[in-house]
Amino acid sequence: MFARHVSMYLKPHSATEFTRMIENEIIPLLRKEKGFKDEITFVVPGGTEAVAISLWDQKENAEAYNRTTYPQVLELLLARVVEGLLRFEPMRFPIQPSTRSPHQPWLFRGREQAARTKALLKLQEAAGRRAVAA
Repeated sequence: MFARHVSMYLKPHSATEFTRMIENEIIPLLRKEKGFKDEITFVVPGGTEAVAISLWDQKENAEAYNRTTYPQVLELLLARVVEGLLRFEPMRFPIQPSTRSPHQPWLFRGREQAARTKALLKLQEAAGRRAVAA
């Protein structure tokens, strides 16, 4: 599994619209992409920055999305709610999720759970550090 990470500045007073766009417009686009598994989005208190992490089954599928659909997604976001990108890290490293919730049946089970949890916690911790630092 691979993760794409994007940090962005939001336009003033646009956090609610950003969340609505992610849920109603962006995630439906992502679900059409081969290999897409999930999207995790964080907005810092005050709504000035956001972090989006998308999860993919294979690096090749994440790269294909990056070349084809991502430019459209970015254009939509920039036109309405995003002022600029802070950081973009496509497929920095493979990850292995270790926990599973009822709405995430695609996550793996078994002996690899400890390593997967550690990877997701690192992603969440990194996103939290950047949010606190802002």
